[in-house]
Amino acid sequence: MIRSLALAAAGSLLLCACGSSPPSHGSGPVSLNDLVGIRGSSFDGEMQRRGFINKGGFQRDGRAMGLWYNAASQQCVESTTVEGRVQAIEAVSPRTCR
Repeated sequence: MIRSLALAAAGSLLLCACGSSPPSHGSGPVSLNDLVGIRGSSFDGEMQRRGFINKGGFQRDGRAMGLWYNAASQQCVESTTVEGRVQAIEAVSPRTCR
């Protein structure tokens, strides 16, 4: 029992030390502000970890645009990636993602 508690506490400290937050499974909005500026190659996995599904993408004016939907929070967001880095994540109408 004590060993289990120690391992759980160590895991919590590791999450805090890495600056990572656990995925949200509630019905409230999922925070994505910390993803602005990360590499595009890391972005997809992080969005999936937070419960988002890629609903498609397109190119516009040299930018990669992606649509992401989270059914639990009913959030639809559009991501903008330029030169391999996420530049913006903006909320859009949930209808856009369906």
